[in-house]
Amino acid sequence: MQEINQNFPSVVSSLSRMKLSDSVKDEITANQRMIPPGKSLMALNGALINIEDIDLYLLVDMVQQELLLADQFSKLKVPHSAIRKLLSTMSPPESNMLRVDFRSAHVLYLNNLEEDAMYKRWRSNINEILMPVFPGQLRYIRKNLFHAVYVLDPATSHGLECIDMIISLYENNFPMRFGLILYSSKFIKKIEDGGGDLHLSAVENDSQKEDTSSLEALMNAMNDELPRIQEQVYYGHINSRTDILDKFLSESSISRYNPQIIAEGKAKPRFVSLSSSVLEGESVINDISYLHSPNTIDDLKPVTQLLVVDITSIRGIKLLHEGILYLIRGSKAGRLGVIFSAKTDTDLPALLFMKAFEITVSSYRQLGLEAGVNAVITNGRVTVLTNEGTFLSHDLNLLESLEFKQRIKHIAEIIGEVQWQDIDPDVLTSKFVSDIVMSVSSAMALRDRSSESARFEILSAEHSAVIIENENSTVHIDAVVDPLSPVGQKVASLLRVLRQYIQPSMRIVLNPMSSLVDLPLKNFYRYVVPTMGTHNNWNSNLLKWAAGFIGGSGQAKKDENTSMEHGKGGRRGKPINIFSIASGHLYERFLKIMILSVLKNTNRPVKFWFIKNYLSPQFKDVIPRMAQEYGFEYELITYKWPSWLHKQKEKQRIIWAYKILFLDVIFPLSLEKVIFVDADQVVRADMGELYDMDIKGRPLAYTPFCDNNKDMDGYRFWRQGFWKEHLRGKPYHISALYVVDLVKFRETAAGDNLRVFYETLSKDPNSLSNLDQDLPNYAQHNVPIFSLPQEWLWCESWCGNATKSKAKTIDLCNNPMTKEPKLQGAKRIVSEWVDLDSEARQFTAKILGDEVSPQEPASPNASQNSATDSSSGEDEDRAEL
Repeated sequence: MQEINQNFPSVVSSLSRMKLSDSVKDEITANQRMIPPGKSLMALNGALINIEDIDLYLLVDMVQQELLLADQFSKLKVPHSAIRKLLSTMSPPESNMLRVDFRSAHVLYLNNLEEDAMYKRWRSNINEILMPVFPGQLRYIRKNLFHAVYVLDPATSHGLECIDMIISLYENNFPMRFGLILYSSKFIKKIEDGGGDLHLSAVENDSQKEDTSSLEALMNAMNDELPRIQEQVYYGHINSRTDILDKFLSESSISRYNPQIIAEGKAKPRFVSLSSSVLEGESVINDISYLHSPNTIDDLKPVTQLLVVDITSIRGIKLLHEGILYLIRGSKAGRLGVIFSAKTDTDLPALLFMKAFEITVSSYRQLGLEAGVNAVITNGRVTVLTNEGTFLSHDLNLLESLEFKQRIKHIAEIIGEVQWQDIDPDVLTSKFVSDIVMSVSSAMALRDRSSESARFEILSAEHSAVIIENENSTVHIDAVVDPLSPVGQKVASLLRVLRQYIQPSMRIVLNPMSSLVDLPLKNFYRYVVPTMGTHNNWNSNLLKWAAGFIGGSGQAKKDENTSMEHGKGGRRGKPINIFSIASGHLYERFLKIMILSVLKNTNRPVKFWFIKNYLSPQFKDVIPRMAQEYGFEYELITYKWPSWLHKQKEKQRIIWAYKILFLDVIFPLSLEKVIFVDADQVVRADMGELYDMDIKGRPLAYTPFCDNNKDMDGYRFWRQGFWKEHLRGKPYHISALYVVDLVKFRETAAGDNLRVFYETLSKDPNSLSNLDQDLPNYAQHNVPIFSLPQEWLWCESWCGNATKSKAKTIDLCNNPMTKEPKLQGAKRIVSEWVDLDSEARQFTAKILGDEVSPQEPASPNASQNSATDSSSGEDEDRAEL
């Protein structure tokens, strides 16, 4: 396939004269009844991969992740056949909505749509819900289709506002059954402090609640629920006699709600591996004696609850008390372990207690926890308990139920079916199997992969597929490919590389277009893999870790998305969040220099956010060590391009798009502000000053282009024609540095507005030539921009030397007149660049075990360098994207 699709123009003539076998043709036709012709899909161990965006780096990362997991499971004595099943199994799809079973005598209903006289004129036929209506129009059906139950404290202002809203909706015949659960937060607090039991959801106080009871939230929930009811009615699962509430809550619901456990999309749960091969050394996990509910000690316990208890705090002792209650009440699926912790400045009795249990600070830091915290770790899921929240034995049951259904059940079933070989029967106890389930489920929770899958097995593969079997491999590739397409060209090359180094099993089903009106491929194609002499011996490293796994000596790698929290530097204050993107070794080199320049000019904590998609394996190896050495945090983020949004084809334009199009969704909701800094920028000021700047309620803040370098007047396109007319006096801003107020950005739907403008403009190939810069400038009448003071971004091309001394950042922007290579320009323009570059290169060499050649300082007349130097710089410059 690779030979044909990469050389198609030269072989098309001979191919056209070949007769296609009827069996191949019939099989392809049959398959295309289930998948559209020309559609391409790819999955690694069952999980779908974004085939449009995949490149060799990303694919190698994914494969390495699978091999490292296989290595961990092998060390746990899990048989090879079970490892293949574990890596190929998919977790049940997570529902974006949880139902809380509130049915109890405590609910006071205000109305009943099926019985109250005020609703008698409404139609009672449930099929009315399938009738079309105008957008926003409500359906008035005499049926309790929707229940809204409010848990509120009438003694608070928030509670009274909710009651007013409910009464207003009720009086206006809103088609909803309303219920109330009244409580007193002060009374609940007294019960809890007294050690009493509490069966209702505990909401601490009025100030902690968000305005989730608003009419808008109610309407959104109603609109989300409507299609589910319509589907059930359409298929006959619900009729006019069905009690809809009982049906839904009986099928799937939880009996308790706790916002510390159910974050509702605000933050993803944090996980830590409990596998002994990852924790290494004398792990505290190895010495835990577990507690069980009465008469269940010999049963398999798929759920392991580890209580991290601060014995010096009242909350810690209460957590221990609730854990015992959890066991007394009975748990057939769970067991309980306790890890004692204490603050470092605790009193002598507590320290003696810790010594008696041989607990050290490093013991719980292995689990990613600080001294003196109270936490629950459920098969690797870490729930750190706050001082404000309530945590009872019922919450342990909630954790057990949620985690078992979503992450553990399918793993426990596979482990339960294992025929253990070469295991001493005396060792093969319920504890041994429970430990295996705990280790495997916690390790798999850290796996970064798609939750989407496809049923490749329904496609016939006897005549129109390439099948490569390898029973010894724990990596399996499924693919459906149009062989005569750009995607087919790329995939064939990637799979050939994997086949050469990893030997995975593969099943590649061919899915060509059913008819053609033109040549599908008009170009030759080559996918160049770095050779032994370049890319830091990339191929050699690939072989090294693959061979290491096969030989059983693979080392578990720390999760690359996890920031290093225990760095040096003693930084204090509000953290500064900085976002950047780089592709290619030249720009990764610039990125390290930018990081150093930021850190050397501030004493505040800094967290960097990098787009993961285009980073090299080398950079991903270096950045954790760099974070530890220089005392900063980092996170690698990614976002799947939406299928409904017009996709860019060129890599450079895709990178530009990631800078601006997905700011509202690519960061966690807890992040309130971020600064984008170009990789090729050098910072000379405290970025905390910019981070704290009041941008007057605007979602974005950019620096306008300088206008004092008169030599560039002929290149200032925004002063004439379309841009002059469109801007209407507003400045045209440069996109190398900007501030994003993410709270305001989300509140004003700035992301949606930018994507609407993009969708309209991007289909014209002559628009958005500088996508990341043109788009926000074009949209600034709808998405307002705060103009930063000029000194926040200086570049020689546009600003000239008169204002350089005041520059707080220097950007190596391209000069359209001289076209000077970036490396050459950096050494000439930025005095500190050579020293920063030398420091970054030496640190990188130390980590990777390479030698670094000494670098000569740049002379002021560097622009007069030899043609050889210039040529070398141009080669690096072209490699930036």
